[in-house]
Amino acid sequence: MRLQALARSTKDNQLHPTIAGLLMFGREYDIVREFANYFLDYREEIGLDRWDDRITSTDGIWSGNLYDFWQSVYGRLRQAVPRPFRLDGEARRMDENPMEITIREALTNAIVHADYMGRSCLLYTSPSPRDGLL
Repeated sequence: MRLQALARSTKDNQLHPTIAGLLMFGREYDIVREFANYFLDYREEIGLDRWDDRITSTDGIWSGNLYDFWQSVYGRLRQAVPRPFRLDGEARRMDENPMEITIREALTNAIVHADYMGRSCLLYTSPSPRDGLL
């Protein structure tokens, strides 16, 4: 499968990141050069006016790209989902449950369908997974 994260420029015949490649695998400081309002924000909320934990694309401790954001947020959300031991009809262990699939799809859809050219950010809020309120 071709990712098409790079494309050959007609100007200098060199490979450069595509817009999708930049958003998915670029660094935040390079992304904001092309998308001035680019900002990713995940918050675990414990009350009406504050958050318990937060991941933002501008904190400087990670790349700030969509792929790493997805990995970080999905990992946190997945922790709140119980994963009891289950076997399928052929005695194979079933690792995923429907809630994990739902969380993965919702997060993926939010990232894929966000308007990165617009003036708003991608904000994903969640009850604290430690509360078990997903």
